[in-house]
Amino acid sequence: MTTINYLLTLFAEKPRHYRVIEGILRGRRTVAILFWGQQYGILDWLRAAPHLTREHFDQQLKTYAKQGLLVVDAQQATAKLSQQGRAKVRDFKRQHYWPHYGRWSWTGDNPLLPLRLWLGVQAVSQLAHHHYRYVPITNSPSELGVVHAWLKQPLEQLCHGVYQEVFNWGNELARTDMRLATLLVYQLPGFGQIGWTDQDALQRLEVLPMELPVMQRDLWAGVGRMILQDDGPLAHLCRSLVPASPLNFTTSQTLKLFQQGITVETIAKRRRLKVSTIREHLLQAAILVPGCVNLQQLLGEKLIQQLSHQYAGPVDHWRFQAVSGQDNAAAFFEFRAYQILKSGEERV
Repeated sequence: MTTINYLLTLFAEKPRHYRVIEGILRGRRTVAILFWGQQYGILDWLRAAPHLTREHFDQQLKTYAKQGLLVVDAQQATAKLSQQGRAKVRDFKRQHYWPHYGRWSWTGDNPLLPLRLWLGVQAVSQLAHHHYRYVPITNSPSELGVVHAWLKQPLEQLCHGVYQEVFNWGNELARTDMRLATLLVYQLPGFGQIGWTDQDALQRLEVLPMELPVMQRDLWAGVGRMILQDDGPLAHLCRSLVPASPLNFTTSQTLKLFQQGITVETIAKRRRLKVSTIREHLLQAAILVPGCVNLQQLLGEKLIQQLSHQYAGPVDHWRFQAVSGQDNAAAFFEFRAYQILKSGEERV
């Protein structure tokens, strides 16, 4: 799990809850993890290491602590960079590949995306050379069926569209980092070309084994973003594999109803879900897609004024204050929503 080599860069001079960092890397979407991930500025790394184990994570923390790079407070479950650690992070960022499309990482998260794109390019390339007997890069019946149906359009027009689209994508990636454009183009299989293996990429791009998975994740995030914005044949082929939003389906449904002016309680009844679940959806949406939830409307002017007297100073320092006789679940939801609202104002 090579992304762990970037773990130290997710810490800072001030203490951070290391379970939040672990949760972000593994892709856990609780409101607490998402909120603190946003506060730490590490949401770009969400689900960067979905198979990371706690044992591996904790072992790496211990290693950093022994090396004098991290100061770990096990009682508070926090860790911060030592002076040596800060210097190490600065050097690491200068010397190693650093992602450019992290905020779009959810667009390239589907493992079928590269497979379908490669298969589509391979098929068009072979047919353009009138080569009809070749071994496809996959034997997945579903993917073969999707690409077969897509090929039922005028070949000359399709070839031109695919060429122009790959050319445009390459230019867009090259403006960000030439290595991304190179990685995209030389991975593509086709007539007389099988595409780079990982070993080929390591040698040709002159990157370390720990950097390549980070670069590949960044590449597909960039490609996913372009697929959502493009109207070419490859975008049409692959768009069903690229989510239009970082929100999952059920959260999107809740958000859509809320944006229609429906109350939380009514949404819960209509969707046959708990009120707490609907609240969770709205808070997740507010964090992952800033501005999509009108938090001022959600809380109301009167409650915002009340909360402003109750909570002041830097958002990171706030602690929930329970009030006797109050519905603590509702009060905590209001607290977190207000915290998200004010943290957004702090970042502006």
